[in-house]
Amino acid sequence: MIESDEIEDTSNIEITTDDVQRRISDWLARLDDLLGSVKTWAGAHGWKWTDDALPMHEQMMIEFNVAPQNQPSLKLVGPAGDFVWIKPKGLWVIGANGRVDVYSPKGAFTLVDVAEPFEKPEWIIHHVGQGKGEVFTPDLIAQLV
Repeated sequence: MIESDEIEDTSNIEITTDDVQRRISDWLARLDDLLGSVKTWAGAHGWKWTDDALPMHEQMMIEFNVAPQNQPSLKLVGPAGDFVWIKPKGLWVIGANGRVDVYSPKGAFTLVDVAEPFEKPEWIIHHVGQGKGEVFTPDLIAQLV
């Protein structure tokens, strides 16, 4: 059981619109880097892809009057016709610095950044319902189909 004195008191932390916008900018940059590394891997292995933009308008954005923005997603098709869809789920998630959902013929996966905000991303992939995750590298895409 967690004792009340073990829980960090964050009631005096003041968040501003600029703070929210800075987190969003960081999130979009991390997504671009992540998807860029996947595209590099995909191109080297004969995969094709299409880029999509998905709307982002999370609760923190609404509370701080930050306009909706687009975030990138990626649909991959392998040489044998296999597919993988990488779709951002949200920046503000419990226990992570953002979550991306991944769908493939082998099921649904979550990709979470376990790094602290504004630190180098540490992406961990979890097969939904399969327990502990593993460090994500783009070559894992081939194992998802």
